[in-house]
Amino acid sequence: MAIYADPERGRYPVWQSLDHENFLPGSGIIFVTVTGDFSERIESLPDGQVKEEVIQVLRSMYPNVTIPDPLDFAFPRWYSDPLYRGSYSNWPASFVSQHHENLRANVDKLYFAGEGTSKKYFGFLHGAYFEGLEVTKEMIKCIKHHGCVGLKHVDQVKNTASYGV
Repeated sequence: MAIYADPERGRYPVWQSLDHENFLPGSGIIFVTVTGDFSERIESLPDGQVKEEVIQVLRSMYPNVTIPDPLDFAFPRWYSDPLYRGSYSNWPASFVSQHHENLRANVDKLYFAGEGTSKKYFGFLHGAYFEGLEVTKEMIKCIKHHGCVGLKHVDQVKNTASYGV
């Protein structure tokens, strides 16, 4: 992970590598997160211009390293997508483990997975990835055992429990 500070507020500040031995080793995948007004600005730009800005910042962060052009570039426009409108998980201080368990709990044969159901990595891409793997394991159990036990659900949430990861 790397943090970048630019004179322009919000300009490509948070960088993460997915090329990790416990995640996607050898993938060479990195991503940068932008939010707020800056994310709105770049969503109005063509992909090629955003890619150039991203590479320029990366090269300025590592001036003594040869940074090649990317083999591929993906740029989701979450703010302008009506299914997202820029949203991601950001739990309030009163959100406790029991709330999270209920958010994650299946409803009969309907299971939920995504960054918002991850206790450890909520709000991040790798949270969605790991939750997808966990829910897939649960669904396989349902298929193999011809029935589902279901994920934990708390009938009465008590806001006195600490948030356990």
